[in-house]
Amino acid sequence: MTKKINMYQLEKNLIDELNDNKKEILDNEDLLHEYVDSHIPVYNYDRLQLACDDLWLGYPSESGISQGCDNAYDIIAHNIYEKLMEKAQSWLSNNEKKEVA
Repeated sequence: MTKKINMYQLEKNLIDELNDNKKEILDNEDLLHEYVDSHIPVYNYDRLQLACDDLWLGYPSESGISQGCDNAYDIIAHNIYEKLMEKAQSWLSNNEKKEVA
């Protein structure tokens, strides 16, 4: 039996990993995309679990990030990426401010 996945846990795991690698990320912000990408579920079952909790993940994004997706699984993955990237950008902004202060 697999453990149920949820967006809150994905976000928490991402932030924990960003905090663990804070210096490296602040030195090279391009790494942020790699960390976010590594938290996108690979298995369609996991993607569907997330979409069951947040039905909007199954719809094409208004930002256009999911444009050209061939199936619902890819749309969900792109929307998860977008949500996680928002959290990561917020984390980066907060931590850059702390470095300056």
